[in-house]
Amino acid sequence: MGSNPTPRIKLYLEGGRLEQRPIVSVLGITMNDKNEMLLVKQKTLPLRGWWLLPGGHVRFGETIKDAIVREVREETGLQVRVSKLLGVFDVIDENGEYHYITVVFQCKLTGGQIKAGSDAVDVGWFNIDKVDEIQQDLKRILKATGFLSR
Repeated sequence: MGSNPTPRIKLYLEGGRLEQRPIVSVLGITMNDKNEMLLVKQKTLPLRGWWLLPGGHVRFGETIKDAIVREVREETGLQVRVSKLLGVFDVIDENGEYHYITVVFQCKLTGGQIKAGSDAVDVGWFNIDKVDEIQQDLKRILKATGFLSR
């Protein structure tokens, strides 16, 4: 996937009129044996430059569990398995540019070699409590799932 200069907004024909609908996405929280969290530095809009959890859109016909395993592999080079569902969150841009229904899983590392994928600038393991600036939606999700105390 290449760089996309504008946010992806899906329009659907509903009752003879076009309307926007939320996009289903997945995020995976993966910890290593040092209690560090796997984060990906975003390459594309709308959150270019932010360190975020690996994840992305669910493809048509793909299960949400298959989607997060695929997204983590594509973005980080690592293999994971889903260990549990942590929650479902609305992620709505205050300017109305995007609305995601985001399913968040806890994942367990099972293999692979860490390497930034095509839609990531960088990838790494971080002590999340020591990260200076956390994107507001990620902060809300991490607090709600018990992975961030501040």
